[in-house]
Amino acid sequence: MVACGEYHTCAVTLSGDLYTWGDGSLNCGLLGHGSEASHWIPKRVGGPLDGLQVSFVSCGPWHTALLASPGRLFTFGDGTFGALGHGSRSNTSIPREVEALKGVQTLRVACGAWHTAAVVEVTSGSPNSGRSSQSLAGNLFTWGDGEKGRLGHGDNNSRLVPECIASLADTSFTRVACGNDFTVALTSSGQVYAMGSSVSDGKFPTRVKGDIKDSCVEDIACGSHHVVVLTSKAEVYTWARVQTGNSAMVTMLTEACPHLSNSSKINK
Repeated sequence: MVACGEYHTCAVTLSGDLYTWGDGSLNCGLLGHGSEASHWIPKRVGGPLDGLQVSFVSCGPWHTALLASPGRLFTFGDGTFGALGHGSRSNTSIPREVEALKGVQTLRVACGAWHTAAVVEVTSGSPNSGRSSQSLAGNLFTWGDGEKGRLGHGDNNSRLVPECIASLADTSFTRVACGNDFTVALTSSGQVYAMGSSVSDGKFPTRVKGDIKDSCVEDIACGSHHVVVLTSKAEVYTWARVQTGNSAMVTMLTEACPHLSNSSKINK
């Protein structure tokens, strides 16, 4: 799999190695090699990942999160607002395991601009159960910059370590995705929840209804300011926050209801 940030790219090989390349000169450890050197061809990330198999990676503009078997969460890059989850705002130039989630299995992770979200199987048995992460569900944890309610905790406060969203503690999630200042998550029953500047008051998670109210959503993805979902009927729905105006005055418009995209049937 491949993921891209603002100035860097990450790729996971079939054998579970992580490679990164891009601009490493931004003084935040963006490439995970322990230095500020740029690499214009892929270079394997070693150190703490030696001997581990990486199964998933997500990039924000300035930081990276990855899952290494069995469900261990590592982050590196810019720690501004606590987006790395290590209890501080410090940068980390090599992958570092998120201590707050040690002993539990992280199933999915997503990076926003200055925040991170993860689906965590907090009540699982052995993490070596052999089950696919796509078939598992867990609680939703968020951390980092809390402005505009993007973390879903009911306030705008930053979190320096992962914190479970209390209002969704009884809901099981399978996927999560992040935009610049919002978060969306998919439940095991195919419903989508959103939190952040693009929904209602943004502070508490809100179930997305509209045209997908009666649909079973199977996958979700985010750009910086838009969301795309795929339903069990192979239909694609989108919604976005649109910026209009000029340099003197900018108006942000929120498209509250998902719309079926033209020619949206996907051949599975």
